[in-house]
Amino acid sequence: MTLQQQSRKWLKHSFSTIEAAVVIIDLNPLISEPIRFGSLFTTIAVTNSVLASALVFGGATLILDMLGAVATADLLAKKRATSLIEGTKKLIAKAGFRRVLSLKTSLASDFSITLLVGTPITIILKQMQQPERRREENLKLGILLSAAAAIVSTIQGGAMVTGFWEPTPAGITLTIVAVVSLLAIPTWLKKRFS
Repeated sequence: MTLQQQSRKWLKHSFSTIEAAVVIIDLNPLISEPIRFGSLFTTIAVTNSVLASALVFGGATLILDMLGAVATADLLAKKRATSLIEGTKKLIAKAGFRRVLSLKTSLASDFSITLLVGTPITIILKQMQQPERRREENLKLGILLSAAAAIVSTIQGGAMVTGFWEPTPAGITLTIVAVVSLLAIPTWLKKRFS
């Protein structure tokens, strides 16, 4: 093997490693949530603008989800995707979502799953349901779900900041609705798909 061939092989493996790291960052709440909420509260502290804070929170969600979606679509297009899918099946079963593995999900269900566990997992689930899916189909789904999650995050971010920054009855109500929805949606989805 020539030096040039070794360099290309090393570069391919490095790029796959970076993509896997991006997916892990998106899916790990100990990494992604401090980024999202840090951007929300930093923006409100600096700008004192609820709108700017909500938009930054939604933008952070969009960037994290979009990067995760692109990386997942690329990883699933590689030959070694089978091992990734099998590992994901085990994680899903361990988390108590066995029923999801046998379902054909609609776009609304895909969006619900995205809000619960993230865009990369939703794309992997779609790939498991339809093994013939191409990279372009996964990218299109990932972009759509990322945009929808960003819109929801923008609304929730605005509602949370409004209640904290402007403690009026309406602002406090918005905060309570935002926080309860953040807590209740995953619980409802787990009951629905378990």
